[in-house]
Amino acid sequence: MSLVVPAIAGFVAGALLYGSETTWRGIIGFLAALIALPTLPIFGLPLADGAMRWLLTAASSFGLWLLLGHIAARRAARKMAASWPEWRQQWWRLAIGVWLGSLLGMAVAGGYLLLVN
Repeated sequence: MSLVVPAIAGFVAGALLYGSETTWRGIIGFLAALIALPTLPIFGLPLADGAMRWLLTAASSFGLWLLLGHIAARRAARKMAASWPEWRQQWWRLAIGVWLGSLLGMAVAGGYLLLVN
């Protein structure tokens, strides 16, 4: 279940970025890609390119989402009668933190590029 939202965001990102020639499609598509693959800034994407970087980003993001799902399940299971709403609540809290951290990473990288150039 922890892969559903990132998978949907990934499909939206692919649809928006494929053949994109407008700014709004690029921005929204990139934000959707950041939701699906929060480890993009760690591997320097999209500034640096390469198949190995994309593979590592996809694999690390996949592992991250599985780990978040596991942590959310453990937290939700602390209650006597845990079900999907409790899991979703825990997962969203963790996912929002991951997304904010990813955006912060992009902001730091952008600030660095502004200072260097």
